[in-house]
Amino acid sequence: MDSSSSNSGISDKDRIICDDTARRLYPSYTVTRSPFQGACSYTLSLSPKDDYHHPGKHQSTGIPLILQFRPSCYPLDMTIAALAKATYGSFAPRTDAVDTLAISKEKVFLMYEIERLNGVPYSSCQPQVYHLDEHTFKKQERLVSGFADFLSRGWVSTATSRGQTTCTGKVGSQLTARLHQLAQELPSHELRAYAQRIFQEVLSGKLDILPLVLNHGDAIPSNLMLDPDTFRFVGMVDWAESEMLPFGTCLYGLELLLGYMTTVPSNSSVSCSVHVFRYYEQADSLRSVFWERLGCRTPGLAASGIRAAVELARDVGVLLWYGFAWDGGKIDRVVDGVSDAVEVRYLEAFFWDLGEERAGRSSSGGYTVTGSADAKLD
Repeated sequence: MDSSSSNSGISDKDRIICDDTARRLYPSYTVTRSPFQGACSYTLSLSPKDDYHHPGKHQSTGIPLILQFRPSCYPLDMTIAALAKATYGSFAPRTDAVDTLAISKEKVFLMYEIERLNGVPYSSCQPQVYHLDEHTFKKQERLVSGFADFLSRGWVSTATSRGQTTCTGKVGSQLTARLHQLAQELPSHELRAYAQRIFQEVLSGKLDILPLVLNHGDAIPSNLMLDPDTFRFVGMVDWAESEMLPFGTCLYGLELLLGYMTTVPSNSSVSCSVHVFRYYEQADSLRSVFWERLGCRTPGLAASGIRAAVELARDVGVLLWYGFAWDGGKIDRVVDGVSDAVEVRYLEAFFWDLGEERAGRSSSGGYTVTGSADAKLD
């Protein structure tokens, strides 16, 4: 029996066919399966061989590549891919649509050739300790500074060209409706009240002073690439969910550099452990480093009301990313406290004052909320 990748419908037999196709089309590359697989794709790493002159449809240029196979229901927007490269330069990979692979009449994979960024995912080396020693703290400082440099590219891009003035993407075109839905349906009174306040602030136009920029739509540790030795920020991969939104909407990504999700023993006799998000002891210092660096790179942040608007955009991003369940890409069901307990824990932790009000800062530096202890991280 074939086993399928989570949510993708790509079976073991499909993967073998993809492997063989890649070796046939890229004979001057060594083809290996990437250890980092997404939910909606199958990814191969292509490393150039010493001899670049084998005949084949795709000639080697000596540059390491990623070859991604995506079911036709999960296409990449090549306009967004090009905009990401134009806006963020070396922080975003070049992406080209190169071919299609018909497994059957009903199953067609789209093939994309993607520049391989020279780094590893942050998720593979994320510190999992409450107190960062001096060496690790310095590396984390370097990482949050690099993340600030990355985000500043979006701001600068709008300062040198005529920017888009309305949100037209899947999320942005329904922004207020989605926030209203969250304010009505989030699983606790406190979260609904918080979402209602954010909804009202957005309705009042407080985000209107911000430029619309291309925001990375999945700013999580597995998509953030860095040098594993120095923690120098290399760039972001997987721009599939990106769209034009107010500057700062993807700032939930910063929170994921200031702490980590873990499990702790439960006080309940029913569950043996629960998930908590634990901020590093030095999280406040790292946050200050980020904002100072971002301010240096984007002088416009010093204008009246801009910083507050960016922080509001950050709250909007937290709600949109963690407030809706993925459900195979539908993104229309509000999370609940049982099947989506981990997402609720992120919401509680990232709304810092709400976390303190609801549960208090734990002795281990984390926040917890009531929910299933069996929920699994992505």
